[in-house]
Amino acid sequence: MGRGEIEEIDSDDDPEVVPPPLKEVIKMCCILEQYSMVVCTEGALKFLQALREYQGHLQKMSWEGEKQTTLDTFFGLEST
Repeated sequence: MGRGEIEEIDSDDDPEVVPPPLKEVIKMCCILEQYSMVVCTEGALKFLQALREYQGHLQKMSWEGEKQTTLDTFFGLEST
């Protein structure tokens, strides 16, 4: 390909972006919360409020996706 020529790329060749697990994103929110005040305090309160609201939304999604189980099943005491 010569200099200055434009190469077209098919959008079908782009790798599929897979979102990380909810628990990992929640951990990332905690890390952002810990470091936000250290890096810059200007605007940090608004950022933290939005971050906690987002983290709460993620936590709710995580809880809704979990299955309830009995204690016997959890500890492997359930007989079949």
